Amino acid sequence: MNQSAIVDPELLDMNLEYVEKTSLALKRAVDELHVHRAAQEKAAALRPAILELGKRVGCFPAHQIKEAEAMLASPETTMYLLKQAFELIEKKNATAKTELGDAADAQTTKAAGDNGIVPDGGYDSTKDPVVGNKSPMGKKASDIAFERILQQPS
Repeated sequence: MNQSAIVDPELLDMNLEYVEKTSLALKRAVDELHVHRAAQEKAAALRPAILELGKRVGCFPAHQIKEAEAMLASPETTMYLLKQAFELIEKKNATAKTELGDAADAQTTKAAGDNGIVPDGGYDSTKDPVVGNKSPMGKKASDIAFERILQQPS
């Protein structure tokens, strides 16, 4: 029997095409796996420094280091930690702005002489730092409230 008669050339071409496409798919999968592993290795290399920084700033208490390390091993929980850090920074910034505003108000009062005199030339006893002081001008807020009570019908 002749061997060339047994092998169908069309079947041979189909098998060859299958092997080429499979080889290409496997190469792409292996390339993707290398990229993924390289990213994991880079992230793993950063983990000790992040843990140390977290301990220094008080984000990771000593008794929770193992839990923190486990969280940093997962991309989802790492992103969650990052989100929480940004929210904390946002809160601190808002608090700092509020405190800055309060400091500016205190500075305005101080510039007015620390005696309740407000920039428009009037007097506000609630801005006077000394409780019970006689007002240098006008009525105190407590006087106005007291008069209101006295004027109410019984």
